[in-house]
Amino acid sequence: YADAIEFSSDGGTMYALGGNISAYTLGTPWDITTAVYDADVYPLPANYQDDVKFNADGSKFYTIEGTYVREYDMSVAFDIKTATTGANFNIATTATALNMSSDGTKFYFVTSPSMRQFTASTPWDVTTLVYDNVIEDLGALEPSSHGSYQYFDFKRDGTKVWAVSSNYYVDEYTLLTPWDIDGMSWTSTN
Repeated sequence: YADAIEFSSDGGTMYALGGNISAYTLGTPWDITTAVYDADVYPLPANYQDDVKFNADGSKFYTIEGTYVREYDMSVAFDIKTATTGANFNIATTATALNMSSDGTKFYFVTSPSMRQFTASTPWDVTTLVYDNVIEDLGALEPSSHGSYQYFDFKRDGTKVWAVSSNYYVDEYTLLTPWDIDGMSWTSTN
């Protein structure tokens, strides 16, 4: 089973996180029914990983390991066989999911039921992360208690967030300023 999935920017490869990261070639981009296992497995450290995300150009991917976000470098874009372990950063609280702004200057972590925001002074570099003192309680923003949150993603322009709860609800939130979760508001539930 997979704890998380991620795609290359062109949709031609799907990655599944389940102890290790496995790669699947998609015969038709974005269509998982055409997936063929590549046997590209990147072994992750013994610590349990909760999420995986790639940066925009595929030169890095990131995992969550408890209170740490770990950065991996790839010499060939989106090719996990070329990955080497890079830096890590302690966010000082256990996280279950991560995401980044499209330019890599903002990192977000779900520390259920809350979301925290960090700024990277050097895009995509976790060693330059600084906590923005911005925390939004996702559960308190929506009118019903949907439990803890396991996954979230942003609209491409950074104006909306969708968060998936452990009770299988998808909550939508609207950001007042793109890529800034401070003051975001709950919009709907599906």
